[in-house]
Amino acid sequence: PDLFARISFIFGAQKQGKKDEEYEEKKDIKKRIKELKVLDPKTAQNLSIFLGSFRMPYEEIKTIILEVDEEQLTESIIQNLVSHLPEQEQVLTLARFKNDYNSLSEPEQFGVVMCSIKKLR
Repeated sequence: PDLFARISFIFGAQKQGKKDEEYEEKKDIKKRIKELKVLDPKTAQNLSIFLGSFRMPYEEIKTIILEVDEEQLTESIIQNLVSHLPEQEQVLTLARFKNDYNSLSEPEQFGVVMCSIKKLR
């Protein structure tokens, strides 16, 4: 009986510790999700989905657009980009956040990079 109580105590303590770790991990994930400062949630969500299909740095996407690289910049990509770009007013607002780039969500970071393209819209 003494051995059973000891085993129960040991394993019970380990299980509780694991819950604490999982809680901390979930808390960290929530911290990594940055709050939207300019874009509305729907625009940000659509832009995130669009950007997920690229899987390349935003500066590289900007370069492809500026160089009109037809190998990587297909008609459907251009149409998707135009339809998912934030409104001109939002792009101008994002330009003011250039110095706070790392504090922005990913779609907003993309907007900051794209706002440097003249006559984007």
